[in-house]
Amino acid sequence: AATQPDAPGGGASATCWTSRQIAASLDYSVPAGPTGRASPLEMSVVTALSAGLNVQSLHHAMPSVGCAHFPRLYAEYAAICDRHGVRLRQSDNAATAVGEMLRYVFDNNAPEAARADRTAG
Repeated sequence: AATQPDAPGGGASATCWTSRQIAASLDYSVPAGPTGRASPLEMSVVTALSAGLNVQSLHHAMPSVGCAHFPRLYAEYAAICDRHGVRLRQSDNAATAVGEMLRYVFDNNAPEAARADRTAG
């Protein structure tokens, strides 16, 4: 089963607690997402409605910063992560994030089948 240190995309250092926290998090409804579809307004609304859970990696990297600041900080935070080789895991929106979470849960409950699917495709 996958554990936090096995999370993909850790980057900078496998021993760095912060990079492991970022690698094990999933951000959604962010402007810099896979398709870059989220507008600054959408990110602000989703951040307010989800109490910042849509930018979980930023919360784990800077837990004392209030989520009201996340929309303004995210682009710079993403650039810093990129500069240090820490890959942000991002999803387009809440629906795609839930789909990825369910896939993760099912993969961890049937690791042999998940491994076979990954190697076959």
